[in-house]
Amino acid sequence: MKAVERLRRDHQLLRAKLGILESGLTLGPEAWFVLREVCFTLSRQMRDHIKREEELVAACRKAMTPALLAEVAVEHKDEPVLLRTVNRLFLRDQDHRLERIAPSLTEFIRGLRHHMDEEEAGLFPALERFLAEQDAAHAPAPSGSCHVDETMTVNRVVQEFP
Repeated sequence: MKAVERLRRDHQLLRAKLGILESGLTLGPEAWFVLREVCFTLSRQMRDHIKREEELVAACRKAMTPALLAEVAVEHKDEPVLLRTVNRLFLRDQDHRLERIAPSLTEFIRGLRHHMDEEEAGLFPALERFLAEQDAAHAPAPSGSCHVDETMTVNRVVQEFP
């Protein structure tokens, strides 16, 4: 389950960045460079997150329906494309006018939040169930003959087995 927890932490980080972007949009042109920098770093972080997520999805394909797999694939193309568009707008606009970029940036923020909410409601529980089943299948069977383990003290052994 550590892999899914890592994805959830990624989502927390991405949501924090989205909050910074929203706050920056309210500040106006003074936040131009901050917004641009956050978008560039967000692009890299999203790429890394998507790579981790797709690797986990590939490992757990058996647990997912074809519809869920198709949905994940489509949504992983939409947000990065929109963010690349926003980054291009930041590079092209030499006048530092947020009103040109704000609609695309707002759409990106809304879309990414929606995507993360859907993943946390549908994809992550499916991955967690599959991983829990895998862990249970690979867990060693408990042996009923020995009740002593290496963490027990001598006192405890003597008390439990006089």
